[in-house]
Amino acid sequence: TEVLAELGIDTDVYAGMSATKTPEEAVAAIDRAFEKLQTEDINEETEKKLHRLWDYLAEEDTLEKADLIFVFGGISELAVREAIRLKKEGYAPKILFTGKHGSYMKDVTDISEAEKYAQLAEAEGVNRDDIIIETESVNTVENVVNSSKVLASMNYEPRSIIAVSLPYHMRRGTWTLREAMGHEYKLIRHPGLSAKYSRETFFKDKKGWSYICYEYLKLYMAWK
Repeated sequence: TEVLAELGIDTDVYAGMSATKTPEEAVAAIDRAFEKLQTEDINEETEKKLHRLWDYLAEEDTLEKADLIFVFGGISELAVREAIRLKKEGYAPKILFTGKHGSYMKDVTDISEAEKYAQLAEAEGVNRDDIIIETESVNTVENVVNSSKVLASMNYEPRSIIAVSLPYHMRRGTWTLREAMGHEYKLIRHPGLSAKYSRETFFKDKKGWSYICYEYLKLYMAWK
């Protein structure tokens, strides 16, 4: 809201939000804000607020060893490779990949996202017995709920979890983990790199800008 106001847009983008619909007024306001960012000089104060948008989402903890590395679906290969690096360096005995098909896999029907990254982990030297997969989830809530069922079926109840996701998905992803995993544990947030966006560049690309802005709308609905 502060960033939009800084750009001269006073639309309440949260008004009328629902779990299945983003109001047209909110979409239009986000689009107008992007246009202003491209046509106007960005002063230091506005740039600080833009960086804060990213930083609030991209929470991170001091890395330490845990019982499980939990890799959210729909993330970049760079982030997945970071999770694999953690596994190979001994940060956890098990790594879990979750996801049916990411948005980038629209034409893929013969393998799930989780299976694809499990294969990558094996190719990188991770023992197959240390890999857990969940192959049916299509969103963040299902990533967590379905994965918790897989873990329960194995009688595996991690007391500490390293969560790996994209920076701008980390806050919502870990909110969901805290609410839906079903038992007490320590959560260690470790964002992986996005293949396209960073805190310095996301507002220069329309998709990057939209990802960040809509993440706040999704957070609002998760909180509501």
